[in-house]
Amino acid sequence: IESLTKITYLDLGSNGTSEIGLLTELTELYSLDLGSNAFTGSAPSEIRFLTGLDFLDLGSNNLTESVPSEIGSLTKITYLNLGNNGFTGSVPSEIGLLTGLTYLHLADSGFTGSVPSEIGSLTKITYLNLGSNSFTGNFPIEVLLLPAFNFVWLSNTNVTTSLLSTIGLQTQLTRLNLYYKDITGTLPSEIGLLTGLTYLDLGRNGFTGSVPSEIGLLTDLIYLNLGGNDFTGSFPSEIGLLTDLRYLDLDGNDFTGTLPSE
Repeated sequence: IESLTKITYLDLGSNGTSEIGLLTELTELYSLDLGSNAFTGSAPSEIRFLTGLDFLDLGSNNLTESVPSEIGSLTKITYLNLGNNGFTGSVPSEIGLLTGLTYLHLADSGFTGSVPSEIGSLTKITYLNLGSNSFTGNFPIEVLLLPAFNFVWLSNTNVTTSLLSTIGLQTQLTRLNLYYKDITGTLPSEIGLLTGLTYLDLGRNGFTGSVPSEIGLLTDLIYLNLGGNDFTGSFPSEIGLLTDLRYLDLDGNDFTGTLPSE
């Protein structure tokens, strides 16, 4: 494949491929899809030479070593998928150099350490999925303040209720997943500012207190999961205002009284 020096688009996804020839000569590439294959070990180091890449998919392989810091040389990239692998170590801080990114998928990849605050430099991000890793430490507020979000998936990361209040500033959000994160405390009323949400999953946390009445402002919601928490008080009648709902889970809380007729 190294002889195809003028190729600009290469899609080898979903082939079961475990090897690929040298990529260093494919300097015209702007799109490279190696997703859903059988690559093992480290990400191909020669990718750092493909500085014209706009699209890179290495998701759903068996990559197990750390992500090389050279990933930061791909400064023209807008789409990066490293999800569903078995990487070791932390996400390199050089990810913050990829300031053109609009899509970043790092979910379910075995990452440890803290979420790099440098992700907060990716001001064009509209899709961010960091879910189902083993991150530790405080979640950086810089990431939650990114201005262009419409999809945020942070299940199994460390977000506190105080940071959750900050998410209320992201009024352009359409999907928010904070499932199974051990968030405790009350659900902040700022959740009602996210009036563009169609999908909200706060299930399997440790929320206490009542569900804020502002939940009724999220009239575009189709999916709402509040199950598996420790909410108390009466069933929130404001949910009756969410007339577009298709999925509602309130299971496993400590609500009292009867389900409102609304």
